[in-house]
Amino acid sequence: MHEGLCESLPPTLMSMLNAPYMVQYSIALYLVLMVLLMGCL
Repeated sequence: MHEGLCESLPPTLMSMLNAPYMVQYSIALYLVLMVLLMGCL
């Protein structure tokens, strides 16, 4: 079951999960900024 779930995930998502800490931090910061912008709108 877990193998099928991993295979169904997009390669970009898998690459983000395997990305270095700084890359994950920048992606998380970007997502937070997007949520704040949508909340302000």
